[in-house]
Amino acid sequence: MERRKELADAAEEMQKELFASRIRELETEYRKPERREEVRKVFAGLFRLRERQGNGRAGCLGICYRYGSIRMGTYGLRLVLYGEDFCLDRNPTVCEWKPPCFFEMFEEDMAVILRKLKSAFSRIYAYEEDAVRLRCVKYYLAAVCRLCMDMEGEILCTEEFRRMERMDGFYVFFGRYRGEGEILYRAGKDAPEQEDRESGREAHRQDRECGAEPEYYVLTSQEGNSVPRPVNWYGKLDVRKMNRRDYGELPKHVLLDVKAGADAVYPDILTDPVLMVSPEVRQVIKKYEAEMPFLFVVLCDTEGEEAVAYHCPVLTDVEENGECGEALYRVRTGKGSEVRIRSDLAESLLARGAVGIGLKEVADAERGKGKWGKVI
Repeated sequence: MERRKELADAAEEMQKELFASRIRELETEYRKPERREEVRKVFAGLFRLRERQGNGRAGCLGICYRYGSIRMGTYGLRLVLYGEDFCLDRNPTVCEWKPPCFFEMFEEDMAVILRKLKSAFSRIYAYEEDAVRLRCVKYYLAAVCRLCMDMEGEILCTEEFRRMERMDGFYVFFGRYRGEGEILYRAGKDAPEQEDRESGREAHRQDRECGAEPEYYVLTSQEGNSVPRPVNWYGKLDVRKMNRRDYGELPKHVLLDVKAGADAVYPDILTDPVLMVSPEVRQVIKKYEAEMPFLFVVLCDTEGEEAVAYHCPVLTDVEENGECGEALYRVRTGKGSEVRIRSDLAESLLARGAVGIGLKEVADAERGKGKWGKVI
């Protein structure tokens, strides 16, 4: 993990140099009336949608980034209008926004940075690239935040905003989705004067528990890493009994032999032969699913004389195209199974720097369009 920090530090120095010119390009691009009009239309469309939905008075607007979106390379920001109940609002008004130019430039920067890193360091693995991306993307997120601050008048002076029902002291914040953020400005009777806003930034934290319909990803083991490979596990762990009904028949502790190369990393997530998580990830899962049972497993590399503890979550199984509402569950399909992870849990793990997590989008058709599935 020390090398991961060394790579991220080296990458950040390169990013600073690249960003010095990039920010000037972005400033030039977003002085263009057509670019500013694009931004204005996005927010106007959100306010119009709120009015059309008839969801009551809006209390605040969140401009939120998501680690999951950054990890998957989609870079979509989530614009969320919350009502009086804030994160407990069951019907927030939501739309996705990917501001042009910002993340295209970021990807170009990453190509340059990774090429230089690969010439200076030995093989760079996927989890190390993730550390580099998350360290460097903050410069572009800060630039998007700055754009939203600069366009306050254009965003809040639209006809759509004036028509939208809102609470006194309505405010706009920028930050991580369901995480920490900062209030950029307020709009209402108690709004501070413009000169006070720069020096009066307020901390803002979103609640983990949100009343809105949950969103899920498919959880996988990240490709491109050198990880330990279990061997000769047949007869030691009956994966057919890794379910809520039969797991009590399994031994409480399992020892599995693995083969691991000299440069192998023990990630926080492994999926072969079953889902296994590190003790740190187990602690986070328990915050979301306190009753989740786990099977204790030790991975033993006899050649390298190393033993590492893992925990296998015993997941609820649901039928294909179903959901169960839990933060982590398994969907049985005709071709096997896949693990679903709720977005708030995924964000929490990524925010803590969990290694080896792979995420994929779940299409509406695959999710059964939000209908609960029968629990198996």
